[in-house]
Amino acid sequence: MTLGSVGRGTVNENIEVVGNVDDGVEFFGGSVDASNLLVWAQGDEGVDIDQAYSGTVSNSMVILGLESEHGLEIDGPEGSYEAQVTLNNITLQGDVTTPKGEYADYRSYAMGQSNNVYAYDFQDSSDVELDNDDVAINYNSGKLTFGVWEIVLPDGVTDVKDIFVNKAENVEVTGFGDNALAVDKGSQSVGANVSDFDWTYAKSMGAF
Repeated sequence: MTLGSVGRGTVNENIEVVGNVDDGVEFFGGSVDASNLLVWAQGDEGVDIDQAYSGTVSNSMVILGLESEHGLEIDGPEGSYEAQVTLNNITLQGDVTTPKGEYADYRSYAMGQSNNVYAYDFQDSSDVELDNDDVAINYNSGKLTFGVWEIVLPDGVTDVKDIFVNKAENVEVTGFGDNALAVDKGSQSVGANVSDFDWTYAKSMGAF
């Protein structure tokens, strides 16, 4: 599902996308809020933010499949207009069989807040990354912030902060991943309320 410059007068909730080839739900600009989104086994990103989208995505879940790449891909503006996305209460379920599955990629001047994210069943090579210098600069300036993330550590990972990786070539960052906590599966206090997805095909098929 693609939303291009959709405004807040639109109701965007209780939506399931299953097994599509590209992104699950993508936002190109606009300010529409979205809640109760579930994406399962997409071929690219689960939720993709781009072109200065400024709404709030809340109580939503991405379940990776064999062909999936990132649970979240967050891009920023591509012109002079700046706007920040807000992500609240997001659950990311990985897939240890996919060769590509990652938690999240923040890139291209990404800005906004990512709060109360719960993630589990990812591989030891999966990461949450700052992709380049531009996004690292926004992180350092406070335009890109991270609230609490609770992560079930994959086998072989002993420090949750190792999951948070700065890949900028020329910009150092400090404190990236400081708000992340390692938790046991099922003991999380953040993330989506999965009982709100009992109506979905993914639930009926035992995907979560």
